[in-house]
Amino acid sequence: MSLHSPADTPISPPPASPTSFCGVLSPQTAPVPGTLALAPAVSSTSLCSSMSEQLCDDIGLLLQSTPQTSIRCFSSTLKYSILTKHFKPNSDFKFPSRYLDGCQRSCQLSYLEKNPWFVYSKAEDGIFCLPCVLFANKDNLGQLVCKKFNYWTAKTSKFSKHISTNYHQLAVTQAEALKNSQFRPQLAVDNLLVNSRLKEITKNRSIIKHIADAIHLCGTQSIALRGHRDDSTADPSSNKGTVLALLQYAI
Repeated sequence: MSLHSPADTPISPPPASPTSFCGVLSPQTAPVPGTLALAPAVSSTSLCSSMSEQLCDDIGLLLQSTPQTSIRCFSSTLKYSILTKHFKPNSDFKFPSRYLDGCQRSCQLSYLEKNPWFVYSKAEDGIFCLPCVLFANKDNLGQLVCKKFNYWTAKTSKFSKHISTNYHQLAVTQAEALKNSQFRPQLAVDNLLVNSRLKEITKNRSIIKHIADAIHLCGTQSIALRGHRDDSTADPSSNKGTVLALLQYAI
């Protein structure tokens, strides 16, 4: 029987933990024994690129590993990528069929054409409402959001009920705003706020310049700045002074 001291016992490195980004688990290579593993920083752009082929084109596949409550926390860049890169079947695509209510039934392309915000998941063989998956800020949402819908015989009532909900209409509005902000950045809320602020700054600078010019003119010409009465209670038709008269003319 041989005795080993604790120093002779090899220490196995701890297993690498996957990097989490708002609930999305990205694979990480195992660390080299004897080295310290550091989790790499994951940006929304790089994550979007790594997800583009496998997850961005199939929301059902993404929901298998990520809850909807985490998906709605994604960055605008990643949400836009999912909105624009998701799989869209063409007229030649063959939807798989299954036995349902007495016969073979399958998804139809017309379901998606009549509801342009609905998408088909090949991984789940079902339909999801893409804006609601990305934006609906409500818990415990069922089919079309957190779960697939593929009970095709009840499609009419299910689609109508879903489209009439407030959270769906709000999600569609947010999705349209996101897409418009990418095509027309000047309409983005943050850009509108910046432009409004810039206009206000430009206007204020112009007013200050006119006031300084009026005072400079009166000073160089030895003209009194004030009139007989220039406060807010003065008669509008009275003489309020040279400065106010110049400003009224200039502005």
